[in-house]
Amino acid sequence: MGHPARLCGASRNHYRPDYAYHWNAGRFYSFKKVGCVKDILPVFVDSTDRAPRAVDSRFILRGMGQVRELLRARPWGLTQSRVLARMIGDYKPSLRALVGELFGEDVRLRKRAADVLRRITDEDAVPLERYADELAGLLESLPIEEPQTRWHLALAVSRVAHTQAQRLRAARILSLMVEDESNAVRCAAMEGMTTLALSEPSLRDEAEALVEQFLWNGTPAMKARARHMQKRLTRKFAER
Repeated sequence: MGHPARLCGASRNHYRPDYAYHWNAGRFYSFKKVGCVKDILPVFVDSTDRAPRAVDSRFILRGMGQVRELLRARPWGLTQSRVLARMIGDYKPSLRALVGELFGEDVRLRKRAADVLRRITDEDAVPLERYADELAGLLESLPIEEPQTRWHLALAVSRVAHTQAQRLRAARILSLMVEDESNAVRCAAMEGMTTLALSEPSLRDEAEALVEQFLWNGTPAMKARARHMQKRLTRKFAER
């Protein structure tokens, strides 16, 4: 990737490492005046950008407090979540700050942090494997009044579990979530269980039974997701 200043539209000579970055109206801005660069310098993408560019998170996220600031962005949607996930990537201080927000008291920030965390695992779950036990414990204790946080975490927990004990613990939690009143939570639990079964053969029968249940009784969206996971299971065990 090029020099960070190129992402700002500024020359190399205008770049300074002590920028303070903020998100406002769907864009990231620097509010420090640097050379002849404008006081408010857009340094990232519009909220409507469907293909946000990868960014060196150490350039943008220079402090843990900034993760919280970015989670407060307005408006918030899929694009903002994906952008922030790409910014954080595998940068450990930002990952630690993001996980910390999951354990905070602000329900709205917790939901958004779970959203970003899930988007990170969409690309690569390995950087978050160190938090597998903490995330499973959080998922187990979250109230049913936070369905969005729970479904994002259900997917993330199934992906970051990397030992047999962690996978079996996650499976126990997800097996209870299959009976949740939220369709999204139930669907995430089914998908998570299938993801676990791909690495833990002892869970295969339970995962296949869940998939069949969703194919028979699920909503159209659930059935579509169940068919996708069924194909993954079939391919995985056909290789054996």
